[in-house]
Amino acid sequence: MAPPVLTCNTSRRPSGAAAAVHPHRNGSAGATPAIGHLELDAAIESMPMGSTLKIYNNSVSPSYSRPWTKCDGETCTGSGFAIDGRRILTNSHVVRCCSLLQVQRHDRPGKWVGRLLVEGVQCDLALLAVDADDFWEGLPLQTLGDAVPRLQQVVTAVGYPLGGENLSVTRGVVSRIDLLDYSFVEHAWSERLLVLQIDAAINPGNSGGPVFDHEGKVVGVAFAGLDEADNIGYVIPMPVIQLFLSRYESHGAFGQLPRLGVRLQNTENRALRRMLSLDENSRCGQLVVGVAPLMPVAELVRDGDVLMRIDDHVLADDGTVEAMHGLRLPWEFLITRRPVEHQITVELLRDGNKLSGQVRLVAEPRLVPFHHQVDASPSYVIIGGLVFVALTLPLIEEGHLEAIADAHTAGLMLAKLGNFMQLPEQQVVILSKVLESEATIGYENACIGKQLEALNGAEIRNLKDLAANLVSSRTRSEKFLHFRFQGNCRAVLETARARREDTGLLRAHDIYRWCSVDVDPHENTSLLPCTAWLCGGSPQVVD
Repeated sequence: MAPPVLTCNTSRRPSGAAAAVHPHRNGSAGATPAIGHLELDAAIESMPMGSTLKIYNNSVSPSYSRPWTKCDGETCTGSGFAIDGRRILTNSHVVRCCSLLQVQRHDRPGKWVGRLLVEGVQCDLALLAVDADDFWEGLPLQTLGDAVPRLQQVVTAVGYPLGGENLSVTRGVVSRIDLLDYSFVEHAWSERLLVLQIDAAINPGNSGGPVFDHEGKVVGVAFAGLDEADNIGYVIPMPVIQLFLSRYESHGAFGQLPRLGVRLQNTENRALRRMLSLDENSRCGQLVVGVAPLMPVAELVRDGDVLMRIDDHVLADDGTVEAMHGLRLPWEFLITRRPVEHQITVELLRDGNKLSGQVRLVAEPRLVPFHHQVDASPSYVIIGGLVFVALTLPLIEEGHLEAIADAHTAGLMLAKLGNFMQLPEQQVVILSKVLESEATIGYENACIGKQLEALNGAEIRNLKDLAANLVSSRTRSEKFLHFRFQGNCRAVLETARARREDTGLLRAHDIYRWCSVDVDPHENTSLLPCTAWLCGGSPQVVD
């Protein structure tokens, strides 16, 4: 059975095209005082909904499958609202890859040009500014708190969904408080943050709009709905918003969410608990089954340890901790609510002995990057018509891996999602495409989609390694370029012929560089296209 699809609720359309919808957890209920309809209606009328704004984004997205070019432009609309400091709070996905941002007020005609101040992709939040003074005249501002509403508490979502031009107001209750990956990565090791599920409709265009409680106070930002069910929406709660704002105000950027850098297994099985010297009746502890070698946690924690506590919170054998309002949430709640560089105290059990220590929380260096402009970029190297890229989640989400690789190869690549990086700057370099020529006959079937392991016997750690080895092969006068892929698959090119053919292939495919700027061994961005590989020396311009 296919998983439910959550939808990021902007309304999008290609530039010049008709509007179309663009693209995705438990707790016990607490008693909530009854609220009469008249009282609630009065509260809604008193809400400063005039601070809710409509945002227009003209965007140009990258192409990870054709990384030397861009996708066609799109326009989308979403919602946002004004807060202190002449700032506008909205969702990251509303303003992604923006080339032009415009903002429209509820009570005045026309649009004002906005600019992006900061974006937090993992928490799906962004701040905008409008420099024009007249935009802010008489505009009410929302005051943000930090309270999380209780289950069954009435909430109201305000925004600009599809279906009309004016503000839309929907009402419901908080039906669930849980953790969710805001970028909708369906993966066990994704980054999950606190989320509110409500039974008010959040439709395309609602994204970024405020969600009020029955007193007219902002309790979150709307950001997603569930395609396969009516009236299920998701809201970013205030603790996540405050984390985003405080990080920006102290550092001028958001950066990334922190990770502990361990993989944990439940310890509910009695035989497992006996082997680990755990009290069979305590229902506490999580078995450590993986530790990121490049993260601070590796200095304290080992495979086979049992993680018992994080700060003052006991980890249950099912991986949950006591959180708020009597709720139990997955243990990641204790990590992703903190900023990067925060120190936590962990208590371990190792061979029956108790240990404790401090661990500094940092962003996890992923073997397969997850987020564009956070840890992923559309990088490439072209050699004799062989196009190499790094395996990233954006590449996978474009459907490229599924399109080029057989099921076995694609499965091997997908299995690397969530793997720890073992060496600094390590990447999974794959053969993404073959620009067909006489020199590449037969390689499109044998090697496409596979991981490159070595070039002329030298291990390839990342795309920079590949580009540097390629340039140095010219100075070493190597006759052949011998590529070894996973499964011992081979591709061989004649060095001189590959250089000659690349010149014509790049022209024929309107590719201006043999490699992307970020992996160029000469790091010279003033001469485009760079042809150090073709010429064997300094970068030169192709006529």
